[in-house]
Amino acid sequence: MIRTFFNMDNAKEDFWLHRYSNANFLEKMFSNGALNLKFTKAINFEDPLEGWDLRNPKIKKGMDETIAFYNRGIDDSCTIENLSGILSFFTDTRLDVLKNIVLKLKNYNENRNSTFISSWFKTDTIEEENRAMWRLYGNNEEGVRISVKWSDLKQALLKFNENFEVGLVDYGMNTKQQNLFFTKDISYKHENEFRILFYNKKAIEDQFIKLDNLKVHTTVRSMYNKDCYTNRLKKLGLEKGFDTNNKLTYDESHLFYESKQVDWSVVLDIINREILRNK
Repeated sequence: MIRTFFNMDNAKEDFWLHRYSNANFLEKMFSNGALNLKFTKAINFEDPLEGWDLRNPKIKKGMDETIAFYNRGIDDSCTIENLSGILSFFTDTRLDVLKNIVLKLKNYNENRNSTFISSWFKTDTIEEENRAMWRLYGNNEEGVRISVKWSDLKQALLKFNENFEVGLVDYGMNTKQQNLFFTKDISYKHENEFRILFYNKKAIEDQFIKLDNLKVHTTVRSMYNKDCYTNRLKKLGLEKGFDTNNKLTYDESHLFYESKQVDWSVVLDIINREILRNK
């Protein structure tokens, strides 16, 4: 079953989803002729507020200061005490009514430990590449981009018994989302994120789901290791091109590489001297 958390009136009926990654996990992503879709446990995400209601800045501040005090104490091998006092001070809450906040934090932590998320960058076309995403997740523009059509991925997910929840992320809490894992601070808006998630209280490690017969296109971006990456993709069964009968295909990034500007007067002076020498 798939439960949707986004308004189709504000999105095209179909669109493309992309995952930018370094090439370290190619063999894990593609094995036995299929894409292995990774779902990361929410508590392992870099954003410490995954799944938290961002509209209460006082509790956020209390969380930040409590964890900072705790980490500092652990680093200094100290006995940790007075955490309740720190949380109470920054949330303007009396100690005797702190239980409600503690219960919310307990539920929040349990949810982060049982929620598994697959994150994607959404575009209307497959041609669109995002330089910022290459830099953030492609090891400084060295890596691969996995691309799938949402309609194809949706059909593949429906074959599983998991109860998936999917949707676009709401940045800055502009709408009242029922699921806080579809909300993020507005500073992440450039990620234009589409999420797929499910819950599993028993799983400890990140989860992989093998998607057979899903049409997947991979884009390679590398200034120096391109041939290495493409050879690895070929060994994994990917074929160059897009309009092929193969379900797994690849091509190369079309984005130009930025470089430090050079003073052409100096460069031309060197070239002219070499020309004179060779006359």
